[in-house]
Amino acid sequence: MDSEKLNYTNPDFKPSTIVELLRWRAKTQPNDRAYTFLKDGDKKDIKLTYSELDQRVRAVALSLQRKGLSGERALLLYPPGIDYIIGFFGCLYAGVIAVPAYPPDPNRLNRTLPRLQAIVNDAKATVALTNDSILYMIKMLKLGNKFAGSLDKLPFLRKFQTTMKYFSPSQSAVAGSTQLSDLQWISTDSVPKGMANDWSEPSINKDSISFLQYTSGSTGTPKGVILTHNNLMINSAHIYEGFGFSGNTEGVIWLPIYHDMGLIGGVLQPLYSGMPATLMSPIHFLQRPLRWLEAISKIKGRNVVSGGPNFAYDLCVKKVTPETIKKLDLSNWEVAFSGAEPVRPQTIERFSETFKEAGFRKESFMPCYGLAEATLFVTGCNITKEPVTRNIDQKSLEKSKITDVPIGAENSQIMVSCGHTPAGQKVAVVNPETFEECKYNEIGEIWIHGDNVSKGYWKRPKESKETFRAYIAKTNEGPFLRTGDLGFLQEEDNELFITGRLKDLIIIRGRNYYPQDVEYVVENSHLEIRPGCAAAFSIEEDNDEHLVIAAEVRHSKNINFTEIITDIRQAITETFDISPTSILLIRARTIPKTS
Repeated sequence: MDSEKLNYTNPDFKPSTIVELLRWRAKTQPNDRAYTFLKDGDKKDIKLTYSELDQRVRAVALSLQRKGLSGERALLLYPPGIDYIIGFFGCLYAGVIAVPAYPPDPNRLNRTLPRLQAIVNDAKATVALTNDSILYMIKMLKLGNKFAGSLDKLPFLRKFQTTMKYFSPSQSAVAGSTQLSDLQWISTDSVPKGMANDWSEPSINKDSISFLQYTSGSTGTPKGVILTHNNLMINSAHIYEGFGFSGNTEGVIWLPIYHDMGLIGGVLQPLYSGMPATLMSPIHFLQRPLRWLEAISKIKGRNVVSGGPNFAYDLCVKKVTPETIKKLDLSNWEVAFSGAEPVRPQTIERFSETFKEAGFRKESFMPCYGLAEATLFVTGCNITKEPVTRNIDQKSLEKSKITDVPIGAENSQIMVSCGHTPAGQKVAVVNPETFEECKYNEIGEIWIHGDNVSKGYWKRPKESKETFRAYIAKTNEGPFLRTGDLGFLQEEDNELFITGRLKDLIIIRGRNYYPQDVEYVVENSHLEIRPGCAAAFSIEEDNDEHLVIAAEVRHSKNINFTEIITDIRQAITETFDISPTSILLIRARTIPKTS
């Protein structure tokens, strides 16, 4: 990139990288609001214009350039907020490959720290960007390791003792690999804004790597999805088209910025669209879900796009009161996207009915589908119509061929479409064993082709070839991304329906069962079972597959375990004509969950 050749004020200028995009916004819309972060989830906020953001990003980038870090991987470890955004763009402005992550949870270090360590090792990160408060903790950890045998003589270190033991090389969770404390730590809080004037644009182009988006690691070691500037620009165009953005749109996002939906959908898409975005911490949302709806209500004169996983809508219905509904105004909520987990028709109905009085319209719901390997967005529903549904025979799911039945028929199940793909991208449903393309209404693996698809996993050629280099049998069309997701296409408008995950599919006596469907039945079989906290899986015993259920139960003195188990078994048997071999009732917050 040669800054002398780039005229950002030229009306014909078209950005090809995220760096050019932000520079263009800063030059042509310097005083327009880019991001607002609600510090307390309510009233206290921080606002940045494009010009202010560009200045702070250039200063951070220069500090990285002076350290010769171009091409290196930089771990981003910030709490949610403006600092995270500045650190992310600072990496891109310096030609540094960003690795979005999140500080380990002090209350769940045994779960969150190993994943973070695995990311550091896989990316071979050499530097970590953070803020002053986290950097101070890291310094204390280093001191604690240095004086590990003298904690009694250093009272000011005692409060870090619990955390320090997880950073110790002797701990099995992180032993044998580069430690977080060995990284070069940089606090972007201490970077003077005046450094921005000496920054020079990096030597990058549309094919340069922008960042590595790590998979959850829930079923294996986290893998870094390589995303180029072109991947981001192409997929941003897909989202812009699919979501029907206009110059009068504003985003409201509580999703984690280190997650693809929060970062690409909540930070990069507003930049691409030129619309302001109001952000809040996911912690503040979980503490009081109605903060999300209140933030939407406060935006006047603009159309709002906002959303999240299915559980978020259910949580709002659960927590709202009639008095609160009267204080909300959701009439400006144009696009309420729902993705990242199965979209339940019951949730759409409950939320639409509950918040109808506040002005929410059912046609605002936009079920969508995507994954990190395809950057983010793959399909979305028509935003001018209510979500498309199919009432299908439950038994046909087991045979991988869809049959429609009347509403209310025995063994019927309502499924919600995740819409169709935008121009420039192709979605195919393929038999995962023969690689032959399935017919309409036949269930198979979802394959994707397009310029939004990543080139592969970081430093993993074998896995990259298996996942990103698939070709359809007979026609040899490709290459396609194998998503590992199962679904079927409806002939009308090529609507895509998601049925489950290939690796999660439970096959018993030749019949297919989708764990998310079984889990939904379990969660609704008894009031003492915690919503969203059940797991259905199979085990092999005596050369046969058997269904096992694990479900978290609420804390209660007079809980009747026998009754709960009986109700679960009855609900599964009546719905799926199968009886689980084992049913495990476990304590709350026991089942591991991804971000």
